[in-house]
Amino acid sequence: MKKVIIFLIFVLILSLSIIILSGCIENPQKEDNRLGIVVTILPQSEFAEKIGGDKVIVTVMVPPGASPHTYEPTPSQLMVVSNAKMYAKVGSGIEFERVWFDKIRETNKD
Repeated sequence: MKKVIIFLIFVLILSLSIIILSGCIENPQKEDNRLGIVVTILPQSEFAEKIGGDKVIVTVMVPPGASPHTYEPTPSQLMVVSNAKMYAKVGSGIEFERVWFDKIRETNKD
């Protein structure tokens, strides 16, 4: 009887270990070969998406409803910019671009 209990405990521990470790396995992700483009405001994304089609993935820096004159990017957005192949700016002298574009360009020389 004692051997049966030890065996059942062993099977239980082994089963729990397998379940826990299976959650740690990384799922292979499909490689995304689309060109990353970052734009300042939402209307620009429509132009970029029309031109690039399904070959691009467009990220908008200033979210809808936020003012481009007072907006400051989040650290995660700055990471997206550093990984993007292109940044399209408005060029109208809005505050966001005047303050942040030189910093973004300086950080990402390539």
